[in-house]
Amino acid sequence: MKNNELDERREEALRRYQMIAPLLDEGSSEWEKRNARWMIRCKEDVSERTLRRYLAAFKKGGFDALLPKERKDKGMCKAITPEALELAARYRRELPRRSAERIQQLLKGEGYTVARSTLEKHLRQQGLSGREIQASQKQVSSRRFNRQGRNTLWQADLKFGPHLPDPLHPGRKIRTYLIAIIDDATRMVVHAEFYDNQKLPVLEDTFRKAVMKCGTPDAFYVDNGKIFVSQWMKLACAKLRVRHLNTKAYSPESKGYVKT
Repeated sequence: MKNNELDERREEALRRYQMIAPLLDEGSSEWEKRNARWMIRCKEDVSERTLRRYLAAFKKGGFDALLPKERKDKGMCKAITPEALELAARYRRELPRRSAERIQQLLKGEGYTVARSTLEKHLRQQGLSGREIQASQKQVSSRRFNRQGRNTLWQADLKFGPHLPDPLHPGRKIRTYLIAIIDDATRMVVHAEFYDNQKLPVLEDTFRKAVMKCGTPDAFYVDNGKIFVSQWMKLACAKLRVRHLNTKAYSPESKGYVKT
């Protein structure tokens, strides 16, 4: 398989993992899980069936089970089946604003090739056009963090450290940066270290040392800084079955406990 094809499959697997990550918290109640599934379906525009399939695949085979399989019938035209049309109706009922084009893409992901015009005709006949039906579900507020137990949640942050003399350039000073990872429940610093830069390798080093000393957490909570949302960080968490969580944009009150 070519490298670019493998990268595309990994990218899709990572997208699927990030989609189901909120559902992997075993401490959530059934109501919280239903709420999370509904919010994911609205945000990602996926069906309940697809969401459950991704979740079951990950629980059984880990990250690699989310890698999309190559279709042997790619480019071939299939006959329209009652199952495909039933799925199309289900997709529209789940999210009335979902377009026929998007439903066509979802069906393709399930192995069905259906003409868009046929989809639109079928949905109209069933009284399922977007203009004829109304969304009935309500927006609900997201739940706050409330973790108990060591290694259920780690928080990480980067802070400015003191200036130190530059040994290579007398008279100059070097800015230092502190990266610290703290266990949410115990407030224990699983690892913290000063560096002379704030690039991705320093986070890799800190996270690796924390895992070697204390094991892996259930979830890793970080802000939206470039290094914290890097591809490496997301893949590392996915491979280790650690849920990668981010603070909301422009929400400084939701950041961790790391202070200087």
